[in-house]
Amino acid sequence: METILGLYDTLLFLLPYINALFDSKPAEDILNGTKAIVSQLENDVRRMLLDFEKAVFHELSTIPDNRGAIHPLTKHVMNYINLIVRHKKLLSDLIISMPPLKYGDQMIPDGELGDLKGRNHLSLHLILIIVVLQLNLKGKSEQHNHVPVRHLFMMNNVHYIVEKIEESQELRDMIGDYYMEKLNRNVKQAMTSYQVSTCDKFLSCSLDEGLYVTGCFSSHLSKRALRKRLKAFNSLFEEIQILHSNWIVHDLELLDELRVSMADKLIPAYKEFRIEIEQHREIHKKSFQNINLKHSVEDLEALISKNLFSNYKIIV
Repeated sequence: METILGLYDTLLFLLPYINALFDSKPAEDILNGTKAIVSQLENDVRRMLLDFEKAVFHELSTIPDNRGAIHPLTKHVMNYINLIVRHKKLLSDLIISMPPLKYGDQMIPDGELGDLKGRNHLSLHLILIIVVLQLNLKGKSEQHNHVPVRHLFMMNNVHYIVEKIEESQELRDMIGDYYMEKLNRNVKQAMTSYQVSTCDKFLSCSLDEGLYVTGCFSSHLSKRALRKRLKAFNSLFEEIQILHSNWIVHDLELLDELRVSMADKLIPAYKEFRIEIEQHREIHKKSFQNINLKHSVEDLEALISKNLFSNYKIIV
């Protein structure tokens, strides 16, 4: 597009001189030919923008790895958007129609683009590109084998979009407050989904439900159920050590927020669980003397604060 825009801009600049130079009957064909080229270039630019929107929606490349990294498509699209912003003045005059909201079977709601009042068509096209990019990324996230990393993938990619928009005040103004808030909510939602999909497994190991056997007049802790529960906890602990440590969070602030939030959820629950088990071991020494809690509270704290995403170095 940049080459076409450069040629179009040059011809627009030269057109008044061409009009003056070839303002005669014999030169009429030259003048009309130049105007036809300008008109064709205008149509080409409009078509290229529409083609790009469709290409983003239908792009079928796979994920580069299984760690939740920023996808090359995201970087390519944001570079293209920055190119559009660099030619904003020219394109604002050329793009004079609403972006299409139907792609195959996918219909994008009008409200997805935010408040349309006072927005030029070019701004709406930019927002649409970001909308269809996220739809594509959502599909790509399903290529990850583990549910939690799917959420990290979306969090990282949408956060990258936000970062690139914030780097350009001109682009930030074109996107507008409404859609920026929506993008930030999408980042938070992906983060929350990761936490839920990870923390809930841990929390289920510390619940009383299923640990107690009810008799006629009382209930007691089932040693068999407890062993099974501890085995599940240890398995999850090792999964975090092996898998999650290799997954990626690209932003230091997001990383800190994730770790603090997860610690706030998991540490108190695990402390309470350990206290309860220790009390049973103290009361029923013979029955529970072989029940060992492999990981301490400090181990869990270190797992969250040091091991989580530790194998990826964030460049600040």
